[in-house]
Amino acid sequence: MSERFTQTLRAASEPGWSDAVGHRFVTELFADLPRISLESRFLQRGVFRELTSGGESLRRRIKAEQQGPL
Repeated sequence: MSERFTQTLRAASEPGWSDAVGHRFVTELFADLPRISLESRFLQRGVFRELTSGGESLRRRIKAEQQGPL
């Protein structure tokens, strides 16, 4: 049975492939993915809320900041 095309590509890219996926940046990024995913969901909800409210809550926040502390 012949080797799969993807296996051929991976074998041809060694050791660069293993160096890249084992790099500290990649492993730390992968370790933070659950946190990044959670933060992005909160951000997406906030942006969606702003878009569906016509930006009204943003206008209220800006106005409150311009008025200064109570």
